[in-house]
Amino acid sequence: MKLKELRDIIGDVDALVLFKPENIFYLSSFFSTSFMYLFIPRDDTPIAVVSQLEFEAAKSTIKDFSILEAKKQEDFEKTFSNLQKDLKIKKLGFEEDFLTVNVKEKLEKNSEAFDFVPVSNIIKKLRSIKSRSEIETIQKAVKITDVGVKRAIEAITPGVKEYEVAAEAEYVMRKMGSSGTSFETIIASGYRSAFPHASCSDRKLENGDLVVIDLGVRYKNYCSDISRTRTVGSPSSKQERLFQTVLNAQQKALEIIRPGVKASEVDEVARGLIKKEGYGDFFVHSFGHGIGIEVHEYPSISSNSTDIIEAGMVFTAEPGVYIPDFGGCRIEDMVLVRENGYELLTNSPRFLY
Repeated sequence: MKLKELRDIIGDVDALVLFKPENIFYLSSFFSTSFMYLFIPRDDTPIAVVSQLEFEAAKSTIKDFSILEAKKQEDFEKTFSNLQKDLKIKKLGFEEDFLTVNVKEKLEKNSEAFDFVPVSNIIKKLRSIKSRSEIETIQKAVKITDVGVKRAIEAITPGVKEYEVAAEAEYVMRKMGSSGTSFETIIASGYRSAFPHASCSDRKLENGDLVVIDLGVRYKNYCSDISRTRTVGSPSSKQERLFQTVLNAQQKALEIIRPGVKASEVDEVARGLIKKEGYGDFFVHSFGHGIGIEVHEYPSISSNSTDIIEAGMVFTAEPGVYIPDFGGCRIEDMVLVRENGYELLTNSPRFLY
């Protein structure tokens, strides 16, 4: 079905060549850890060209493709040249945001004349509308991450190091079936909570700290991404005001999410509320991003985005405020767009303490 949908919308090209592992997985259900590509003619059998290391694994996984083995690097180039010549490919769709100049030159070297046609945006938009099975897989990834968030919150006590909190969360998420994290876990406390991408360190948590928790897992090659902010001990009035501002901004923006709305408008609602409360200079990233096979994918929920929200999209809702030498707050949930609105996929409670 995905392959048919792609062929229906690729425009005036004779074939596609795809190298990006996430796009390969999307169309073939095989996630390569070494070099491979898909060659997809418009009206002929699609072909997967796979290294010798993964040939047997690919044969056991990939359906509806011819699978060719490349025993050495030169075989990849030779196979492409033969396919291009035999099928008389004159216009070839390619991933302009992924294909390297080096590989592109090698493809052209021994082939007959043809034109490269960029198709990355077409594939990004196709991937942004999740199928029922994709949604179910993402929901499982979210469920696992909710448990990780709960364990991280339980581990937040004075004297515990940030990476120890991360270890507790990652352990329980692995036990529940994750294949690993979808990005490097963030446990950022005290002044470090004002670093949006702080990762985690050996800093010991102290009473009065703000602690930003940002967790994500990979489950069957789909990602999750959830953030919560907590305090070590009772929060101050300033911390409470900061948290409530971020929470209100998220809730106001969520209220307008539905098919047909501009992604930029969602960002603007949250950004406007945060600015009104005096924190405008400290909201330094977009409101959200699409998520699926990649932790950051189409659409972009940002102030300069031209994307339009559609039913079936899954993206994050993550306003944040980061005040140097004081601390930061981020609340991040995952949203599924429905025909008449949205569904919040995450269930972790939104409390500061």
